[in-house]
Amino acid sequence: MSDALAAPKNISPLIRAGRWAFLLTGIWYGHSKLQSLRVSDEPLRRAAIEKATREHHQQLQEREAVNKQGMIDLAKAAGVQVKQ
Repeated sequence: MSDALAAPKNISPLIRAGRWAFLLTGIWYGHSKLQSLRVSDEPLRRAAIEKATREHHQQLQEREAVNKQGMIDLAKAAGVQVKQ
């Protein structure tokens, strides 16, 4: 039980410096790796955005055509003269 309450031991300055060096090296490596992956994936990202935009516009056009036809059918059912 006395080990749990004992004062912490001092860690060697060399070990502390090594820990900080490894931490900073890891952060630098992660940043550089992320940058290189961003550059290589940029064309794929742009293609995906363009595809999603095209699909969205197509869906909007289809929805607009369906809505227009629905309004024409509703007008005919209500007995209103429809201009086409």
